[in-house]
Amino acid sequence: MGGVNKIALILGEKAIDSTIEKLRSILETGGYIPMVDHRCPPEVSYRIYLYYLT
Repeated sequence: MGGVNKIALILGEKAIDSTIEKLRSILETGGYIPMVDHRCPPEVSYRIYLYYLT
């Protein structure tokens, strides 16, 4: 669990995509849950958070 840098959410869609791409090989093997490290920062808009979830 974990591995998604909360700063990527602050930086936006491209940073989120880049972070998820780095985790793709682990995601494909299963048994791994990508989550934001620590809490989601208050600077992250609801729209961006929904983008991250999808």
